[in-house]
Amino acid sequence: MAVIKTHKGIWSLSLVMSFVALFSQVQIPRYIGNAITDSLPTVGHTTDLKPLTGFATLIFIAIGVREISNYLGRRFLLTTAYSFEYDLRHIIYEHYMLLSFPSMTGSRSAS
Repeated sequence: MAVIKTHKGIWSLSLVMSFVALFSQVQIPRYIGNAITDSLPTVGHTTDLKPLTGFATLIFIAIGVREISNYLGRRFLLTTAYSFEYDLRHIIYEHYMLLSFPSMTGSRSAS
């Protein structure tokens, strides 16, 4: 728990960025559905159609947000993982250095 607490800021930021990427990714099909519903004429819906440019802009913005937050989230997660790995390796090394080294005299028979 001590290792996680020392890196909680960047770890929290990486999780937030991953959730932002996921949220923007699931919005894209909704924007496409709204574009199909509101911009394409159907049998009972031929008037009051909206242009596709607004929907295309929303879709491109959602894609951009997804890509940027996905990159940052993964980058921060990898940084956090390497920091965790380094800290755990350092803790194990310090523990090994505190252990006593066994004496080798008398443990083997002389040949």
